[in-house]
Amino acid sequence: MIPFVGGYIQGYLDKNARYRRIYARFKRNKLAMVGLYFSLIYLVVAILAPLLMPHDPGSTDGARRLMAPTLEHPFGTDRYGRDVFSRVLYGTRISLQVAAAVVTIATVTGVVTGLVAGYYRSWVDEAISRTVDVFFAFPNILLGLIVVAILGPGLNQIILALGIAFAPIMTRITRGSAISVREEEYVLAAKSYGEHSFNIMFREMLPNMVSAVMVQATIIFAFSILAEAGLSYLGLSAQPPTPTWGVMISEGQRNLQTAPWISIFPGLAIMSTVLGLTFLGVGLRDALDPKTDVDTDTTGGL
Repeated sequence: MIPFVGGYIQGYLDKNARYRRIYARFKRNKLAMVGLYFSLIYLVVAILAPLLMPHDPGSTDGARRLMAPTLEHPFGTDRYGRDVFSRVLYGTRISLQVAAAVVTIATVTGVVTGLVAGYYRSWVDEAISRTVDVFFAFPNILLGLIVVAILGPGLNQIILALGIAFAPIMTRITRGSAISVREEEYVLAAKSYGEHSFNIMFREMLPNMVSAVMVQATIIFAFSILAEAGLSYLGLSAQPPTPTWGVMISEGQRNLQTAPWISIFPGLAIMSTVLGLTFLGVGLRDALDPKTDVDTDTTGGL
């Protein structure tokens, strides 16, 4: 009994040591830390947007049309006298909500199909892989346009369209991981004991593929924000006066010469959010890379 307990404790300590090494590698990556800070800032802004907005984002004031940035209106006002700062804050919440929904759809769909393809192989893998190849033949934005053309414009339609468009990426990543994991000893042992295929896939294999899924989900989150902004700019997502970043850029283009701040600030919000999430995703990928997970102390005294 004592050796069993000792082995359990040692395994727990080794696991924590691995997490410490992962954190140390991530912390040494300056771009990853910048991405983490930006992501946390935008997350807080999205949650607290109603409390942080100094003005109603939909309130118009003809006497304050096209005002340059001031203390009262830090990002200026648009052609309807609406506070651009408040609208950018509210747009943060919408963009992150859309991206979170897209990532959920893409991850659930992609992980399930990828696991099934990688585990069963044979004709199941062939059918799923060929379907994924068909989706990869079209750019994500084009797939989004096709779905929107069928269902009509709107946030819910965009979420569904982008979820479908990004799911094949997650399917391919998960399938590749599943193929490598399915030959591990613990998976073969579970099969020999007659464990149900569902339990093998989701209890044995999936926990060992979380790193790859998490990194890809972060990247999809970033590109979902960019794709939604592009479709909003084209008038295919949320409709005015809903203050999404893409809608704001579209509305500001007619006053780009006289009031560039209307488009500049939502554009900067898109750029900083996407770059931050991309840096975070790449940093996670490098930190979680098992090739760098050696038994040396890289915590730097932490």
